[in-house]
Amino acid sequence: MKETLYVIIKKNNAYKRIKKNKDVFTLNQYILSEKEKTYINNIYPDAEKTSIESKDLIIKTHKLKKDILNNISKFHIFKNTKDLDELLDPLLEIKISRYLYLKSAIPKYKKYILINNKKIYQLSSKLELIIKIDEIYCDSKDKNNDFLKKFYRYDFNIYNNILLKIQSKLLKNILKNNKKEIYFFSDQKAYFIDTIKEKLSDKKNIFIYYSPTGSYLRIISILFEQFYRMIFKKNLKEVGIFLLSENRIDKNNLKIYKDFYKFRIPDLEKEYCSYLAKQLYFYLLNTISFQKYLSTIFRGRNISKSFFHSVRFPDLFSFSRILKKSSKDLYLISHGSNTIQKEDISGLIASKSLGIGLSYTKEKKIKLLSQSIFCDDFLNSINLKYLKINRLIKFDKNNIDLSDSKKNESKTKILFIGTVKQLGERRYYFESSQEFFESINRIYNG
Repeated sequence: MKETLYVIIKKNNAYKRIKKNKDVFTLNQYILSEKEKTYINNIYPDAEKTSIESKDLIIKTHKLKKDILNNISKFHIFKNTKDLDELLDPLLEIKISRYLYLKSAIPKYKKYILINNKKIYQLSSKLELIIKIDEIYCDSKDKNNDFLKKFYRYDFNIYNNILLKIQSKLLKNILKNNKKEIYFFSDQKAYFIDTIKEKLSDKKNIFIYYSPTGSYLRIISILFEQFYRMIFKKNLKEVGIFLLSENRIDKNNLKIYKDFYKFRIPDLEKEYCSYLAKQLYFYLLNTISFQKYLSTIFRGRNISKSFFHSVRFPDLFSFSRILKKSSKDLYLISHGSNTIQKEDISGLIASKSLGIGLSYTKEKKIKLLSQSIFCDDFLNSINLKYLKINRLIKFDKNNIDLSDSKKNESKTKILFIGTVKQLGERRYYFESSQEFFESINRIYNG
């Protein structure tokens, strides 16, 4: 076994701190330039190997998710929790697939030196390295690194309580004695939300939209907006709502922590189980907090219709489960891109993992709306009822003319459709950065 592997996840001049002729691992071959690689041995994932492995890894991820869910569903606080698997599946898919990819892609050395900006971490095992890389992505200020990171902690912040109490009073005042039709939207503008709002726009309607912001500046702006709408109700058309963690920890929540502290899965290292357990604990604590708060806001309210572009993750999952009690109709509108993959078990797992909370949900009261023939096929395959709307693709998929009408052009144009996921997460149906670049190279050079 070789002695030391240097690891760079972002360049930022980190390579200048490495001596000549050292082994340096990067997530893809383009993080360092050819000039920068002159005096070092740059190691990066083998795209062909990891892409072939991805089929087995998604099956292994699926098995580990089931083991984890079976384990924590026995915890006292979750015995009567409905759809716990739907809430946790997307999170577990990300965390487990990321762990398995890095475990496979990073070569084994006696020790590792991770360089991140101005910090250097000396790590004695591959597992320590994987956890440290994940921690860096979770702690990064770059929101694209890990969009779930705000749910991995539980803010015991007195300001959160104050802001939530102010919002609660303002919203209750706004909705008090209201005679207009109320519509809820899972975002202000995301995806097709604007189009729906435009069709429903009427002086007799009020729109409540969820803002997923964590910025206190934006939150204060929403509170000012709510205050203005409360004063001038006559012109009320739209108002936002935000969510923050509350400072309510009760005995049940402490019991959760004790259960999670003992959390172990045979096929996961003890240290990784402990790391994952902490994130799951806070993730679920945020969900409990959100649902408690939202129930006080919407209890006794009559919401005409609620539209969701997603019911994934603690915030939108909580909205969907609370609003089912006060909304006449709830709709989950698919993005239209979910397809059926029925060649083998790995394809079926991929389709379901991609679709849960986006194209379908286990909550029976939520009506599914499909925007494409591809999503129709997928929903038919799992025997779910749905309505067809706003057809994105109106042609017959079995009668597509792929002939090139511009054969005489001197340049070849390539449309490459693919999605890169950080740290190789969501194996098989998305690509790692190295796989993405390798795909383009092979198409171009082919």
